[in-house]
Amino acid sequence: MDVLARLRGRPPVPRRAGIPSSASPVETPPRAEGLVVIRCVGREFLTRISMATIFLKRSAEVIASDGSELVPLLHEGGIELLAVTKSMPITVAEAPEG
Repeated sequence: MDVLARLRGRPPVPRRAGIPSSASPVETPPRAEGLVVIRCVGREFLTRISMATIFLKRSAEVIASDGSELVPLLHEGGIELLAVTKSMPITVAEAPEG
């Protein structure tokens, strides 16, 4: 029985022959994704483009509604809930090389 199944108290689901599990080394590694720096609330956050896109989309919705909200941003240091308002400047820049 695997560790997760023991924690859940259930027997593991049997795998079919020829189908790799999610932890199998046969999987292809994820593509490298570009990084950007988001500057807001007086700080800089290094994050992947996909995470920046999610943050910026939600921020734009909050600003368009003339509201304020804590919007999550997943970045290299973890996750932050950033207070987004119409008056808070948000900028995005390319991540430095290296």
